[in-house]
Amino acid sequence: WILTGKVLWLITLASTVIFVLLRDFLYQLTIKSIASSYEKHIVVCGDNNLDISGIFGVDETPHVIVISDSGMTDEALSQYSSKGIYFINADNSLETWNKAGIKTCEFVIVSDGSDSKNIAIANKVNEYIKDRKIKIYANVEDYATMSIASNKDNVSFFNNSLTATRKLFQGKCLTTGVNTFDDNNEQVHLLVIGFGNYGQSVTLEAIKLGHFYNGNSLKITIVDQSKAAFDAFKKYYNYEPIADLELEFVLMNI
Repeated sequence: WILTGKVLWLITLASTVIFVLLRDFLYQLTIKSIASSYEKHIVVCGDNNLDISGIFGVDETPHVIVISDSGMTDEALSQYSSKGIYFINADNSLETWNKAGIKTCEFVIVSDGSDSKNIAIANKVNEYIKDRKIKIYANVEDYATMSIASNKDNVSFFNNSLTATRKLFQGKCLTTGVNTFDDNNEQVHLLVIGFGNYGQSVTLEAIKLGHFYNGNSLKITIVDQSKAAFDAFKKYYNYEPIADLELEFVLMNI
């Protein structure tokens, strides 16, 4: 009985290993089939938290290949693949592209970390697929970097925080509860908690929208635990001359 039990255990273990290997093989085979086909698909390099819904026409694209070394659980892989999203657990090197067999795609989105890393990856990918005239969009969060970095060939820059901010403002009106139709002294007051990439995008978009408040003044209060980003923001964009705009900073642990 002991010998029989050991044999059954070995058979079960072998079956499990074979099942896992077969599942992984079929998963990679599916990716290669999509990557090398002319069926509509896009490639996302990096951040699997990137909000790609509703931008670049992605709603009409049935398949997404995400190259990211962040790692995904088997359960998550299964949930994503049911929606046509497949992950390659690797860094964004040209070796990874070759191994995955990526020959073509509708376009490429790069959002893998720092701005400099995104630009570097976008340029490398551009060299790899430049003969195919495939558009590459690289996420650059720092506006200063975006303004001085020049688009190269098929590479363009976008700001994911700004995209999310515009979606926010489409659904949330800043002037709710404020009379912007009659001549009055009512003020539109926006509170921004945290002045990272998203906070800066919210502030910039609010300032742009501020020109359409029918003369109502705009006050933006920014709360953060460091004033460095706010000082750099004011220095670079110099919004002091804009009439009826007040930028206020509150130093607070958040």
